[in-house]
Amino acid sequence: MNIYIYFLIAIIGCLFGSFFTLAVYRLPLKEDITHKRSYCPKCEHRLNFFDLIPVLSYIFLSGKCRYCKEPIHPRYILFELFTSLIFVLLAFSMKISVYSTINLFILFIFNILIISVLMINGLIVKEGNKVNLGVTIFGYIVCSIYLFICKNSIFMTSIFSVLIYVIVLNALLFALKRKLFISDILYLGLILYYFGINISIIIISITLIINIINKYILKKKSLFIYYISILSI
Repeated sequence: MNIYIYFLIAIIGCLFGSFFTLAVYRLPLKEDITHKRSYCPKCEHRLNFFDLIPVLSYIFLSGKCRYCKEPIHPRYILFELFTSLIFVLLAFSMKISVYSTINLFILFIFNILIISVLMINGLIVKEGNKVNLGVTIFGYIVCSIYLFICKNSIFMTSIFSVLIYVIVLNALLFALKRKLFISDILYLGLILYYFGINISIIIISITLIINIINKYILKKKSLFIYYISILSI
């Protein structure tokens, strides 16, 4: 029976992955991501149901738009499969089964929502845009509900830690005369809020090392927020 649950979770992962790619494209353009019909970004033709089935549509259409025949970037199917894999691995790590309690499934949902925030903001930055403030605020709301319900004992401590972080970081940036977008500051605060100080320090430290290697050895563009998102996931 468990195999059916994991198959269902894999399908849900593909659906989420499809939504993530839509959100990453539309949010920087300030387009609606919930009510506006999906369309081909090249010919702008509205897509029908059979054009929007995750993974399968890409395969059946041979990776091309049904209407303008322009190639569809393979990142769409790759990210749908990647998200599906992440969801399945998360369920496996949490030992989700047909005998799991409602509380465990609720915790699983909270984790999915946080992963959604990390993935969307990470990809938005990867595409050369700023962290989306609305998505980050949604992450804070999810984290607050999660901590209040599941970890009530550290709820106030977590809020206090984030406030201290924001104050110290702003003071440091002011002293160094550096600028950082408020959306980036809040996004890093979200990592601290959800994972706690110890894990956050590990994530940020590894990200700094990767960033230094990229910038000074590989001579590649610095993508600090993107790597933070990937490591957090």
